[in-house]
Amino acid sequence: MSKRKIQLVGGSSFSISLPKEWIRQNNLKPKDEVSIELTSDKKLIISANPKEKTKFDEVLIDAEKNLHIDQLIFANYYLGVNTIKIFSKNKIKSDVKTSIMKAVNELTGMEIIYEDEKNVMIKMLLDKTKININQIIYRILIIINQSIENINENFDINEIKINENAVDKLYHMANSILNCSLFDSEILDNSNIKNVFLIPQYIFILKKLESIHDNIMKISGQLEKNPKDLELIKNNLTIFKDEINKTIRSLIKGAKFEFDLKKDEDIKMDLSKFDEKSIFFVLKDMIKHLIDIKETLVIFNYYRDMKN
Repeated sequence: MSKRKIQLVGGSSFSISLPKEWIRQNNLKPKDEVSIELTSDKKLIISANPKEKTKFDEVLIDAEKNLHIDQLIFANYYLGVNTIKIFSKNKIKSDVKTSIMKAVNELTGMEIIYEDEKNVMIKMLLDKTKININQIIYRILIIINQSIENINENFDINEIKINENAVDKLYHMANSILNCSLFDSEILDNSNIKNVFLIPQYIFILKKLESIHDNIMKISGQLEKNPKDLELIKNNLTIFKDEINKTIRSLIKGAKFEFDLKKDEDIKMDLSKFDEKSIFFVLKDMIKHLIDIKETLVIFNYYRDMKN
């Protein structure tokens, strides 16, 4: 590694000289352009060939050759593809169109903008550089709170089903944004994620939050069949709600969260008195997801300490 001194040019600009060997290796000459990228961890990357941001503008999918088009739509959504064109030499089957519609309905920002017998065009209408990951996490937390309050105050499984769909859409959108941020630093900066090494931890936390709401959905399904354990569930869910709010709010605020990583029993939920054992195991699973999130925050604290 070589070092260079910063020079003041013209009283207002700063410059450094580039290594001669690097100039030769890249066949550069005076007035050639290089690209300079500022990363989220305050590093400058200088490349010999100016490059545009990596992005996938358009993907073509043959409906006759691909059986699982819905999964391909999800995959391209995660990659940040702007336009997905699905085509067929013959008429696209109705069950395939239904599968396409269901997939698009689960993905925030994706819309079908054109459709005929042989073609379906899907367009991404969302600017991912304007969305903050922490805001998505906070929104998921609010929905979890709403579903717990629904069970505790005025149980309505239909509202929880609506919340479940909303969490799934936010989860898919967040994963797409995090994947795209690997090749677009502007997305990363907008979410105030200071270190690319934290991206896997964000994905992990989002999955845990999505799984927690899945558990709430399972509990509501059991309560609809057998409301006998409702009062006991209310007490435990209130305790869980306090814990998850304390944990996630510390992540969003960027504060160093002090906690002891111990066993499940340290979250003081009484799981021993349930008549319906399936609910018991679902609540245990929720606690495990929360403990996993708390363990992941140790990594956040570690990287934060490294930068200080």
